[in-house]
Amino acid sequence: MGDEHTGMYVKQEVADFMVGGLSSLADYISPNRYELSLLAGKAISNLDTVQEAAQQLLCRGTKLLATSASFKPGVTGVYFQASADEGLHIETPEFTLAYTVRGTGDVTMASFMANYLSGMSYAQALETTVNSIYEITKYTHDQQLTELGLFDCQDSIVNPTREFKVRKVAAVETI
Repeated sequence: MGDEHTGMYVKQEVADFMVGGLSSLADYISPNRYELSLLAGKAISNLDTVQEAAQQLLCRGTKLLATSASFKPGVTGVYFQASADEGLHIETPEFTLAYTVRGTGDVTMASFMANYLSGMSYAQALETTVNSIYEITKYTHDQQLTELGLFDCQDSIVNPTREFKVRKVAAVETI
C-alpha cells in the first residue's frame, strides 16, 4: 500500500478496502511498518506496538504476520507472529542502498514460505530467510545495483552463510 518515505502507492479507495476487511481474509500478510500502522489503526513506534498490532490482526483472522521491526539506527529487523503466545524477532545490520530498490518484502515472504513449506519450523524458516535477504541486500549494496541481485545470489537464497539468530519474544497483553 505504501511506505514511510513516500506515503501511499495505491489510491485511497484501495487502502480503505484492504484496511476495512480484505487483510482479515488473508492467511499470511507481510506489511511493512507503515502498512501495519494503517491496518491496525495505530502508530507503530517500538517492538511493543508492533506486537500489539500483530495481535490485533491475528484476532481478526490473519494466521501469520511478518513485518519490518527495528527501531535502532543502522539496524533492520523482522518481527514474525503466528500465535497469541509468542513472536519471533531477528535483526541484521542495515544497508543504505545507492538506489531505491523495491520488492525486498515480497522476496522475504516468498522465501519464508518456501522454507516453511519445505519442513522448517517457523523459527528456522525466518532465520534462514533473513540471513538470505541480508546476503542479497549486501550484494545489491556492494554492487550498487538498481534491483535486488537475486540471480547472482541464488546460492545465498538456498544456503545462506551469515548467521543472525532469531529470538523468541513473549506476546504482549492487548486490551
